[in-house]
Amino acid sequence: MNTQPFSLHSVRLTPLAKKLSGPTGNQENRALMDDLYLWKGKTQAHLQGKLSSKEYAKYARFLDAIDASIQFLIASNEQKI
Repeated sequence: MNTQPFSLHSVRLTPLAKKLSGPTGNQENRALMDDLYLWKGKTQAHLQGKLSSKEYAKYARFLDAIDASIQFLIASNEQKI
């Protein structure tokens, strides 16, 4: 296990943030969700390999909160269309 602290600043969210900043349609929303789940899966795998289970649980809750927030934004956006 790596003993160096992990920072979420190293995680690349720029493509995801760019997609959220502009207007989207239903097809683009689905693509955004696919991107989110891909990013979340890669990030979880990365964290599991570097952190203890206690530290990982903290970041897993953070990833779940991001997931819920993005889903809420997409649902809100779809209602506006």
